[in-house]
Amino acid sequence: MREFYNLFFLCEQTDEHVTLVPGIEVSDANFFSLSDLPYLSTRRKDLDDIENTFAASANKLTKVLFD
Repeated sequence: MREFYNLFFLCEQTDEHVTLVPGIEVSDANFFSLSDLPYLSTRRKDLDDIENTFAASANKLTKVLFD
């Protein structure tokens, strides 16, 4: 049995002089607001999940989500 997980990390940039460095698992790294997200493959990522992550961070999520 194979299992797949999507992990969402909601971060806040605290130092404007920090340079993000891509690693072994990513080809690029950057900070994005919800309105400035880069192209996302909808086969692997659901925009609703990302929107819910931002809503939860702002205490605007009114329901418990599970899959």
